[in-house]
Amino acid sequence: MNGSAKSPEFSPVRWARPLAGVALLALNLGALAQDNAPVADAAAAVPKASCSAPAVPEQFRDDGAQIRFVERARTYEACMQAFIEARRRDAAAHTEAGNAAAGEFNAFAAAVAEIQPPPTQ
Repeated sequence: MNGSAKSPEFSPVRWARPLAGVALLALNLGALAQDNAPVADAAAAVPKASCSAPAVPEQFRDDGAQIRFVERARTYEACMQAFIEARRRDAAAHTEAGNAAAGEFNAFAAAVAEIQPPPTQ
């Protein structure tokens, strides 16, 4: 560099985005290198309800048939409610983990934005 050329001022804001991009790339490459086998299809890992709905008759033959149907319907309802509640708990845990990861990365990106330039010579 010749003596007449002025070096541009270092701006943390100007460098924060590229540095954060490099850091994100490094994090992604690190994640890919882990021993965790990736899930090919995330939807395939989600459990399906295993509750069996009772057959719905067109008409009850007698009071006993109606009573048995109501018992089976209540069992089915309890099973489905338990399944739904378990999925809600899982969703909340996944949301919490995602939010924690976002917060961790945001703190990292803020620290990167605060990096001071090397001293000029």
